[in-house]
Amino acid sequence: MDTHNWFSHRLNQQIDLTKLPQQELIAEILQERTELLAFEESLQDKE
Repeated sequence: MDTHNWFSHRLNQQIDLTKLPQQELIAEILQERTELLAFEESLQDKE
């Protein structure tokens, strides 16, 4: 998945974080971070 598609995909998936309970919010942030790290690694692999 290229950069543009990845960001479009993430934007389409946005949820209202203000309405989540704290545990779910933390899980969401960790998931986001994991995906971002994987994405950055995939970019480095292409270099």
